[in-house]
Amino acid sequence: MRINPRIAIAFMIGLVMVGGSYFVSNNSESKETNSQLITTTSKPARQFIAVTDEDRDGLPDWQNSLSLNTVNLDEQEGNTRTSALAVKLATLTATSENNSDTILASVGSELAQESFDTQFTRDDILVIEDNTLSSLRSYGNKIASIALDNAPPIGTEDELTLLNRALVRNDPNVLDELSPTITSYERMVEAMLVTNVPSSMVREHLALLNVYQAILNDIKAFQGVFTDALPSMIRFRRYQADAEALYLALNFLYLQLHDRGIVWGPTDRTSQFIIIE
Repeated sequence: MRINPRIAIAFMIGLVMVGGSYFVSNNSESKETNSQLITTTSKPARQFIAVTDEDRDGLPDWQNSLSLNTVNLDEQEGNTRTSALAVKLATLTATSENNSDTILASVGSELAQESFDTQFTRDDILVIEDNTLSSLRSYGNKIASIALDNAPPIGTEDELTLLNRALVRNDPNVLDELSPTITSYERMVEAMLVTNVPSSMVREHLALLNVYQAILNDIKAFQGVFTDALPSMIRFRRYQADAEALYLALNFLYLQLHDRGIVWGPTDRTSQFIIIE
């Protein structure tokens, strides 16, 4: 048995809405004043459906059925994060000791983990102690060359345009066109990892490197929107922030080089990459 990603997303949204309604209703009740007159009417006692436990294991038969289905799903190969979270939601909901707050907290933790990227650190890059103007100029030109030489081929459409088209047409084949952009960012990350970085530019280099990696992860998740909706949805929500971070990282890097005395000339590769004022 496999869970349809769209059904899983709908289930999650529904759960959040139910939890939100519960929270709002509780808050509303707490604001009632003594001046309000509350009247009650007697209602017939609720008739509950009898719970059966044929195997006498302490769990209702309906919960045993759910547990069996969960095990079968977990044992299948190629399960997605969407399916895994849907199973967890179903299990938490079926367990009597878990209230809505517990379920929402658990789901929130799972969703947060999907948006985290492993950060590169100083130990992952090549740091040199040469901070002369010549070394800094060479470094700045190298950063420009990495971006220019590994840019997607001319005519490649941007990732958001392709994602939108795929969803509008309901055609996963459109997402194959993301491959050149993914390759582009993969090469930029690889090149950044083997670039000699003057020790005074480590912070700026890591900021740019980690943003390149984040955008790469965003676009890779877009490719799986039809097969694993959860990561795609979460990475889409952070994509705009990552794109803005890329712009800021590049600007900050070259501002730092400028503050250290680097003036770019027409023979510098950087002059093809940034606007010199």
